[in-house]
Amino acid sequence: FIAKKELQDFFYNSARGGKIDNLCLQTSLIHYFSAIHGYVNIIGLIDYPFGLSCTKARVQDIDFAVKAGCKTVDIVLNHSYIINDDLDLIEKDIRQCQTKLLPNNLELRVIVDYRIIEDRLV
Repeated sequence: FIAKKELQDFFYNSARGGKIDNLCLQTSLIHYFSAIHGYVNIIGLIDYPFGLSCTKARVQDIDFAVKAGCKTVDIVLNHSYIINDDLDLIEKDIRQCQTKLLPNNLELRVIVDYRIIEDRLV
C-alpha cells in the first residue's frame, strides 16, 4: 500500500502541475486532500462501491461533501432498488439527495453499476 503522505504528495504535485483537474474521493478521505482543494475539483463520491446505504445516510454524506467544498457529487444508485426494479424508490432517493445540492447550484452525477444490470437490458 502507498503511504498516506506519499499519496497526498503525488496528488498535490499532480494537481499543481496541471496534470489532473478532478479528484473523486469518498467523503471519508476528503480531509486528507484539503491542501489541493484550490488546485483541483474534489468530487464527493457517495455510497461507493455498493450503493446500499439508506437515503438518510446518503443525504448526510452529501451534506458532509458540500460542507467540505465539493462542487460535484457522484452517487451510486442503490443496488437493491435497481435489482427490484423499484423506480419509485430510485426517484425518491435521487430527489432527496438533490435537496442538499440544488439550493447551492451543485452538480449531482448518478452512477449505475453495470454488474447488476441484466444482459438483456444492456
